[in-house]
Amino acid sequence: MHCSQKYFFRLFMEKAQIMHNANNSWSTSRARRTLGFSAFLVVQIFNSQEKEQKNMKHILKSTIAMILCAVIAVTAIGLDTAYAASKASIKAKFNDKTVTLAKDVNKKPAKPKISTLTKKWGEPEKTVMDNGVYYMWQNGRSYVVYYISDGPTEDFPNDRTYMRVSIGDKNGAICGIKVGTKKKKADKILKDLGMKEGEFTKSDIRITCYYENGKVTSLFVDLENL
Repeated sequence: MHCSQKYFFRLFMEKAQIMHNANNSWSTSRARRTLGFSAFLVVQIFNSQEKEQKNMKHILKSTIAMILCAVIAVTAIGLDTAYAASKASIKAKFNDKTVTLAKDVNKKPAKPKISTLTKKWGEPEKTVMDNGVYYMWQNGRSYVVYYISDGPTEDFPNDRTYMRVSIGDKNGAICGIKVGTKKKKADKILKDLGMKEGEFTKSDIRITCYYENGKVTSLFVDLENL
């Protein structure tokens, strides 16, 4: 019982005792019962207020908990959105030299310059075609093919510039993924890039991996419609 409840209850009981000692008549007995009932009502009121206070505390705690959950959820969404919007570059390593093929996987990359690739990877094999030129670098089972199209033209309406870096041995890597990389690690790298294995992004970039016994055996990256 609350201290204030005890005080009022004691006060009523003391007055009731005085009345009992003074007179034991019917009217006094009735008054005493009335006084006792009043004391009971006071206690009930205090109990009710105490319950309301407890309910208010419970509601307040629940409200605070919901607010905290909402804040955490919004923060998580904000972090996830910021993470997804962050720049993730596509890099290819070949002949121990790394070239950035796309500065941002979410945006259409610029056409790599032949002079830059030659400086990094050496002189390529060059083949002139009817509507463009093929450049090729090769080392063992790894190679780079870069086709620079003159189109689209009337004769070649679907012709586009594209590049493929294919890694089949220890002579290269794509975004840190190389032959022998565990699938779990490769999946994490692709996830961090915001990519799905074997699927083109909106910027026409795709990384494809082949596995055997849970490890990468070969992989390539395609850059379409450059």
